[in-house]
Amino acid sequence: KGFLNNEEHRALNTSALEKFTQHSLFTRILTSPKLLREHRFSVKIPPSMIDENLPNLENEDFIVTQGALDCAFLENGEYVIVDYKTDKAANVTELFNKYSKQLEIYKYALEHTENIKVKELIIYSFYLNDQYIGR
Repeated sequence: KGFLNNEEHRALNTSALEKFTQHSLFTRILTSPKLLREHRFSVKIPPSMIDENLPNLENEDFIVTQGALDCAFLENGEYVIVDYKTDKAANVTELFNKYSKQLEIYKYALEHTENIKVKELIIYSFYLNDQYIGR
C-alpha cells in the first residue's frame, strides 16, 4: 500500500506477520475502541522501580524516565499493554521474565499519564508466534 519502500519490505518477516494476523491477540487489538502505537511517555518513577536496592528516601526522590510503548489498547475500560519481541527464545515465559521490569515501568507510566488502569501486560513473540499474559 506504499507505506514501506522495497528495502523495508524485503526486511520484513512476512510469514511471522501473517501468523500474527491469525492470532487472537490481533483480533483483540482490532476490536479495541482505542489503540496507542509507539506511544511516547515521560514520567517520574520511584528509584526502587528501577532497582529495589535503591532507597526511596523522600517524596521528592524520583527518576525521570522516557520511553515508548509498542502497543496499548483499551478493552472493557482498561488498558492492555503489548510489547512485541523478535528475540529467539525457548518460550514466552523466558521473554516475560527477561522484560518484566520494562513492562512494569510501561504500566506505571501509562496509568499515571492516562489515568486508566492497566489490566494486562502481554509479551508477544514473533519468533514463537505466542504470547505471555501477565497482570
